[in-house]
Amino acid sequence: MDLSKQVCTLEQAKKLKELGVDQQSYIAWCPDGDEWFLSRSSPNGDDGYSIEPNELSAYTVAELGIMVPNMAMLEYKVDDFFDEYMKDVPDKEREGKFWSSLFTPVFLADLLIYLLENNHTTPEEVNTRLKNS
Repeated sequence: MDLSKQVCTLEQAKKLKELGVDQQSYIAWCPDGDEWFLSRSSPNGDDGYSIEPNELSAYTVAELGIMVPNMAMLEYKVDDFFDEYMKDVPDKEREGKFWSSLFTPVFLADLLIYLLENNHTTPEEVNTRLKNS
């Protein structure tokens, strides 16, 4: 499988960094002139990964799943996000689409960005969940 399908997009990575999410992931977006490529990060001594200052964390589904708050706690907070995300999906297909979407890095990164931008979680909470995983 293409590595870019297993991580958040470059744009999402930039936004998550801007929102204060720690740059610590298994895979990094690395600059090469005007282009970006994906590369594995170097393990550091704290059971985490080192991202160079000019790189961005390319979070995986597993990492994003850890950073998003417990789904039971989220249920009442994500109705607007979910409605917007699924606006083009017919009602009868929404439930199946929702559950299959939960396991994609793009969906989880969009959800995490929404939660941070709307103060449903904080960068400190996200970073603690990531660090404690």
